[in-house]
Amino acid sequence: MGLGMFLKKFNLALGLTFLLLVPEIYGQETPKYSAGVNLWGRPGMLLGDSFERFPAGTWIFSTHYAFQSFASGENISLLPVGITFMATDNLVFYANSDYRLFSAGQGFNLLAVGGKLGLRIDDPAWQFSLGGDVSTGPLSNSLGPATTDFIPTGTVSYTFPVGLMFNFELGVYLPGGGWPPYMRFDPGFAYPLSSDITALLELTGHNSQEGPTNPGSSVAFGIRGNGPLHLQAFLGLGTSGDAPSYYGGASLLIASSLFDGLI
Repeated sequence: MGLGMFLKKFNLALGLTFLLLVPEIYGQETPKYSAGVNLWGRPGMLLGDSFERFPAGTWIFSTHYAFQSFASGENISLLPVGITFMATDNLVFYANSDYRLFSAGQGFNLLAVGGKLGLRIDDPAWQFSLGGDVSTGPLSNSLGPATTDFIPTGTVSYTFPVGLMFNFELGVYLPGGGWPPYMRFDPGFAYPLSSDITALLELTGHNSQEGPTNPGSSVAFGIRGNGPLHLQAFLGLGTSGDAPSYYGGASLLIASSLFDGLI
């Protein structure tokens, strides 16, 4: 692979996440990785979902700015917005969309709603969840014809005694509009370098190069801060031709537990 191709395949992402969370999430015994949100404002890793037991009644509101640049020369600016509600310590609901601007037009893209049910076992080191999303859109006609997609997913994570957490998300993307279904997978690791900094390594991918919202495949490396002021940054390397050559973003997230005890 030539240097030029390598540079085109190298994804660079820098994200700032400001996170105001209730005190119960912090101050846990070390070693403990820092729970946070992904690019779409859902509890998760850098790009994929995980299952995090935030205090019941916690609302998480998020807005992001993100950009993507592809080897084809296409550049996309996105403004994802999302809301997450931790109904109980085993049940989470979320919704998100994004406003995007690129050569074909501008407007709101897919509206996705979904949730996950956490499954408890006797060993607290394990976390399991089952759930899924339903998405419809684009919401703006300028982005193309609307379809309705279904994405059943599940997650499993295990935290080793040294604090290393392994997370795996597996799902099936069932797009509308006559597009064929494809698998999506997202394994990742999180390790607390200290009580304030967590390192993350993640692979996101699929097994098909067809579909209107195909995410492509990439490897992402990142760090995540801990505490009320939440800093997150990551770098990535594309592993498929349909992955962005370059992407990044910044986010603002506020969480509240004003509804604790009502459910």
